[in-house]
Amino acid sequence: MNADGLSRLPMQVNHPKDEEESIVHYTHLDELPLTSQEIATAKDRVLSQVLQYTQRGWPNSVDDDGLKPYFHRRHELFSGARCLNMGTKSHCLQTKMLTELHEGHIGMGRMKSLARSFFWWPSLDKNIESLARNCHTCLNMRSQPAEAPLHSWKWPSRVWERVHTDFAELDGQHFFLLVDVYSKWMEVYPMRTTTTSAIIDLLRHIFATHGLPEHFVSDNGPQFISAQLAKFFKKNGANHIGVPPYHPSSNGAAERCV
Repeated sequence: MNADGLSRLPMQVNHPKDEEESIVHYTHLDELPLTSQEIATAKDRVLSQVLQYTQRGWPNSVDDDGLKPYFHRRHELFSGARCLNMGTKSHCLQTKMLTELHEGHIGMGRMKSLARSFFWWPSLDKNIESLARNCHTCLNMRSQPAEAPLHSWKWPSRVWERVHTDFAELDGQHFFLLVDVYSKWMEVYPMRTTTTSAIIDLLRHIFATHGLPEHFVSDNGPQFISAQLAKFFKKNGANHIGVPPYHPSSNGAAERCV
């Protein structure tokens, strides 16, 4: 059988073409424009008002009972773009923060001391007390000795060799406490604000009066772990010691004065 010429012609094959997509606009975000804390602050009636006052200025007085605790601490508050900084948390985030704080079952007193270094809200102490008293694990472990007790501080050989510091609050007024371990001498100063700059100004006055201590012990609050304060101690030749985060009792010399 002989094939004609047309039978040898290749048939036309239609290859599917990829559909073209037109991109009108493309935006790449390295991070989200809003954080969960900013969203929670905006939804919280009290915190949103506190944020507005912090950014624009506080009135001479406030009548709202929810705002009064923040009014007493207004000199410690500062704001980012859309949220407060001083560890203040909206109501919807407080449960989460308490849960994380309570995970170690470190006890009521230690939880309070640890919380002061990282966050605050008006009913924080009462919330911690309720949490600890209703936790069976905390109650069962309360009488058990610590598995890894801390070593005691070496007793100083002279006055002003080691000083301990902490903050105390009374009737909305903040006080800076400094205790010399050797002599038990205590210095107490009222403070309008507890920022690093305010602490440095006060320490300059104290050190000019009593001299530079060899060791300066504090908790790990944001004011004490700042680069600005580290530079101040390095320049003056003082050794700054921060107590372990989960062992605020290491700063017992100052804690007892509170």
